Amino acid sequence: MKSLIVACTILFSFVSFGQTMTDIEELSKNSVINKVGGNSFNISLWLTDYLWEYSAKSAPQIDQAFLEDMLRIVKGYNIFGVVIGKRDANEIIRFADEEAIRNTLVLLGQDSVEYQPIPQEEISEELDYLLRVMKPMFARMMGQFGENMHLVVFQKRNNAGELIADPTVERNITLHTSGCDFEWRLPMSALVPKKKCPEDGELMNGTWKFCPYHGSKLEAIEQE
Repeated sequence: MKSLIVACTILFSFVSFGQTMTDIEELSKNSVINKVGGNSFNISLWLTDYLWEYSAKSAPQIDQAFLEDMLRIVKGYNIFGVVIGKRDANEIIRFADEEAIRNTLVLLGQDSVEYQPIPQEEISEELDYLLRVMKPMFARMMGQFGENMHLVVFQKRNNAGELIADPTVERNITLHTSGCDFEWRLPMSALVPKKKCPEDGELMNGTWKFCPYHGSKLEAIEQE
């Protein structure tokens, strides 16, 4: 239980506030889509296996056996956190409850198929426990947004056994909700090797094809 709390705390601190480890910080930014503006307060967090693994591995107090067990629990699912809020005429933010979100939520996978959330009763007991532990941690770290972030689970693979949402593959996924779409542009830059500009050797985002400053085609970095 203690290790689980430590792991969740580390994960949420990266996602909410960032920290000094560049790869974790970049992956955290890749994982969150923030659509806050005007009267809308919509946020989604994709809890990929990579985010769990990178976060937990950065904590020396978490032993390898626990890490492997935690990854075993989450690896069979796609897990998203979703907040849908709207400010009313009285300047009060009204948030959608879990049922309202689940009833309108659809995941458009990389196979161009739409998927519905897995019913709560079909989620494993271990994952259900993990999600219940996470909920109050979101509230403590993100205030009212954390209190109203609902964790929704989708299947990991399609009927052909293929991943329906792979953050390392060059094809986007979209989480559709009522009045708001969250689209992840993939692959995530944190999971792709950096490229370099041939003009000055500066390292660039690995998902880019050209240097934004010189217009030159970026080059792959040779692995030694």
